[in-house]
Amino acid sequence: MKRLWISAALLLVIFLGTLFSTYQVKNITTDLSDKLNRAEEAVTHDDWATAEQLTRSAMERWQQVEGYFSVVLCHADTDEVSTAFQEVLGFLQYRSSPEYDSANGTLVAKVEHLAEIEQLNWKNLL
Repeated sequence: MKRLWISAALLLVIFLGTLFSTYQVKNITTDLSDKLNRAEEAVTHDDWATAEQLTRSAMERWQQVEGYFSVVLCHADTDEVSTAFQEVLGFLQYRSSPEYDSANGTLVAKVEHLAEIEQLNWKNLL
């Protein structure tokens, strides 16, 4: 009987860890997406300095959590986000609005995808 309770406790700990990880990923990706969307809005108002500051802030946040994400998420997905950040910063540097809009939209979609693949739902369980 003791082994059953230990097994149940371990299973509960693993489940709670999974819920915490999902919560963390969702919060971090929401923060990143918000910053990137505000940067895109700044570009529409021709405020490139604000856009660059917001994008760099989002990238710094990404670099802080990239190690954690590499452990709990698929490496290919995290690598795509890192590469997309570099692409967006390149278009910001040259103030290329159409290309920036496209690259930033792709980056936001990739960041949001990270949260989608971590959601606790039937699609991800099956």
